Amino acid sequence: MEWLRLTVLPALPAPFLLPLLGAIIGGEETILIISMLSAEHVIGFKTVLFFSFLGTLISDTLWFYAGDLVVKLERWRIFSKKFEEVAEIIRKISGKSHFRALMMTKFFYGTRILTLFHVRRDGMPVWEFIPTNAVVVAIWTAAIVVFGWLAGKGVVSLGILENIEGLIGTVLLVIIAFHFLRKWLNKRLLAWQRQPR
Repeated sequence: MEWLRLTVLPALPAPFLLPLLGAIIGGEETILIISMLSAEHVIGFKTVLFFSFLGTLISDTLWFYAGDLVVKLERWRIFSKKFEEVAEIIRKISGKSHFRALMMTKFFYGTRILTLFHVRRDGMPVWEFIPTNAVVVAIWTAAIVVFGWLAGKGVVSLGILENIEGLIGTVLLVIIAFHFLRKWLNKRLLAWQRQPR
């Protein structure tokens, strides 16, 4: 693991930029990878947790505001059917609770940005969105970072990260497993949602 500490940290002008930019640009898969690095102290756990939270909050707020612009674009028509399907599911699950809508869809693959568009179109004011989303992002980020940290600890204890091939293979395996877990949860939610009441 020493090779990782010697190659990653010197390449970063400020270690906090890795989780901050990773959360803004990359999303949960990037946060998972960075969290795995924190398990071996390549970057501090608290640094990953805080700056992943901050980056996700910034990203969500930008998408919240972008929702107004996106629906005005010509290409929006291509996505509007999927958006309406997702919006209907969000309405059924959450009722009128924006908190519940934001919380539940954070964990379902492919619904995060559409949910941000939905709550914006549903009339949620920004003064309500930011604190509500901050609570949701805090819970979500903590879950993702802890999951990644535990995966990293497990990988380190197995000695897999002694070389670059082990690191790449492990990261890919964790991302694939996380992806399929979220897809499975999505299918379960949709099946539950389609059941007659």
